[in-house]
Amino acid sequence: MVDVSLDELVDFLHARLDEDAHDAHLFHELACPRSVAPDPSATCACPCPASLLAAVCVNPGILRWYEQRLERERQCGLVWQLELILVFAGLKAMALPYELHPAWRDGWYP
Repeated sequence: MVDVSLDELVDFLHARLDEDAHDAHLFHELACPRSVAPDPSATCACPCPASLLAAVCVNPGILRWYEQRLERERQCGLVWQLELILVFAGLKAMALPYELHPAWRDGWYP
């Protein structure tokens, strides 16, 4: 049961992070040259896209790290259940900002 929920949570996070990566370029301040005309050559100093792009760069790596720990635990067998609990808790914490998404499950609250 936990493995199914973990796999669903990982899939949910991948989908949300992919959406974030796609949408990060859409948020700009009103005075930004890119908000008036979406010109790829226009420079942007808006804080919102910068922070979103930073999260887009970091979060997939964190998710991969959790997936590697989970895969190692599955390959070696359940050696120490605390590892699995920590991975599940970390993934649930990563998913919490998306709790209003229709695909969210109540069992994912940390």
